[in-house]
Amino acid sequence: MHPQLSFALERGYVDPALMPDNSHMEVNSVKYYVFSNSGEKLTQSRLYAFSDFLDEYNRFVARKEDLQTAMTFIEETLAEALMVVNTEPKECLNLITQARFRAQTTQQRINMGASVERIWEISAIWFLAEDEDPEINDPIRNRKKVLDFQTRPELTGFFQRWAKNVWNALPRSLDNSLQNAIRDLNLSEILQNQIFQSSSGEFSKISNGLRVSLNSQTETWASVNDSLDSLHTSSTN
Repeated sequence: MHPQLSFALERGYVDPALMPDNSHMEVNSVKYYVFSNSGEKLTQSRLYAFSDFLDEYNRFVARKEDLQTAMTFIEETLAEALMVVNTEPKECLNLITQARFRAQTTQQRINMGASVERIWEISAIWFLAEDEDPEINDPIRNRKKVLDFQTRPELTGFFQRWAKNVWNALPRSLDNSLQNAIRDLNLSEILQNQIFQSSSGEFSKISNGLRVSLNSQTETWASVNDSLDSLHTSSTN
C-alpha cells in the first residue's frame, strides 16, 4: 500500500471500498479505497479535478472528447463532400447524410443528460487503488483505472449508486427506457464509425487522427453497452 494512502486510512480520511456483499472492491487483483464522509477529506488535487469535472459537465453534458470527435467528423466529412460535389454527386450526398446523422446523434446524446462513461470518470477520481497517492490526481492513471473498471461491467451499477451521493446531476437509476435509448444510440454510432474506418470508398480520406478517435470511441461505446447489459441482468435477477 502507498504510504500516503496508509496514513489516510489510519486517520479515517479513506475507507476500504466495500461492495454490496461487504467484500473489499478489487479490480484486476488491486484493492480499492474511497474517500470517507462524502469526500470531507478529499485532497486538493482531486477536489480540483472533481470541480473541473462538474464544470465540464455543466457546460457540455456530453463528454468534451465526444463533442470534439463529432465536430471533427462533421468538418472532415463536409470538406470531402465539397471536394466531390461536381464530380461524384452520389458520394457527396452520402457524405452530407453521414455528417447530418452525426450531428443528430450528438444532439441526442446531449439531450439525454446521462453518461455511463462519466460514472467511470468520476469514480476514478474518488476511488483509490492501493498503490496510489491520495494527494496526487494523475489523469493518466485515472484513464487506466477507467479501462480496468470497464473489464467489470457489474461495477457500473455500484458506482452509479455511490456517485449519486456526490453528484446530483446523475440519475439514481437508469431506467429501462433510458438504458435502451443509450444502447441504441451507441450502436448507431458504432456502425457509423466502422463504416468510416473503411480504407476504401468516399470515407477513405479521413485523417488518421479522426480514425484513431473513432476507434477509441467505438471501444468505449461497446464497453458502455456491456455495462448496460450487466445493469439489466442484475435488475431482472
